[in-house]
Amino acid sequence: MNKARLCTEIVVTYPESRATQRAIASILSALDHKIALNCRINDHLAVLLEAAYDGCLAHSSRIVPLGEVIKICSGGTPRTSVDEYWRDGQIPFFAPGDVVDSVFSLSTAKHITKQGLANCNSDLYETGTVMLTARGTVGKVTMAGAPMAMNQSCFALVGLGVPQSVVFQAIKRVVRSLQAKANGATFAAINIKDLETENVIVPSSKTLDRYSNFAEALLLQILENEKESLELSQIRDVLLPKLMSGEIDVSQVDLTQLNGHLAYGCADGWYFLTGTARHENRFVGSKQFRRLCARLLASRRHLLHGTHRFHSICQKDDAFYVAA
Repeated sequence: MNKARLCTEIVVTYPESRATQRAIASILSALDHKIALNCRINDHLAVLLEAAYDGCLAHSSRIVPLGEVIKICSGGTPRTSVDEYWRDGQIPFFAPGDVVDSVFSLSTAKHITKQGLANCNSDLYETGTVMLTARGTVGKVTMAGAPMAMNQSCFALVGLGVPQSVVFQAIKRVVRSLQAKANGATFAAINIKDLETENVIVPSSKTLDRYSNFAEALLLQILENEKESLELSQIRDVLLPKLMSGEIDVSQVDLTQLNGHLAYGCADGWYFLTGTARHENRFVGSKQFRRLCARLLASRRHLLHGTHRFHSICQKDDAFYVAA
């Protein structure tokens, strides 16, 4: 395809009415805004998870060999020449190229059949399994957003007596350790031996349970946000050509229900706030800070009020998370 062919052979159908164009743009912008908002909330929740884990380690922790608390599992690819292993496959097949910049991986480029799963070296890993890319895009850590198999360029990490929320944080720290040991050299691959020689820091039993209960609620919120964003992006991609061609009348599209999802509330008493002041990792107890939160939440009084007792806060850039 060259420029001449692009200009003469590609036919684009679009509404001539400026009002219709603006209406279509408004609908697509609403969807994009909600997706971006979900992404931003999840970024802050991920920061909060890591900060909370660091706090647990500082409070009470122990150092153990990685293999003592985490099982390292491998993957494998069914023969690509066997059509029955791939055609109409419904099982997501994770590979390094499927990693996205978020906590969970929900979709994969390839899918395999049950026959394919039975004829490869990968198990079907449960939702929440931690995936580590070992070749290609090396050192990326994600969690399975749905049951999925994986190829031989990845490791699946499963907790042995520790929850997946802790495995996720521990493996991220292992990757940073391996990168530091590379000392500027090309970080080309990670093998089982690399992982087995690493130690991990895990919270003590009592602290572990407290962190797990806290983290599971936030991870559930992150996963729900990511699922919603994926669904909204699919809706957007289906709507756009139909709106542009006139197959769907833009005046009949009602996104009112979407507004009901534009909530700032998070699970288990945590609330997402917006503001401009900087108060990093402060424990809250002062009347001055309660007044600050009240000012920040002037437009969100239905969620929090200045008379509430706040126990802790985590802040990044212009966003706050407050536990009430």
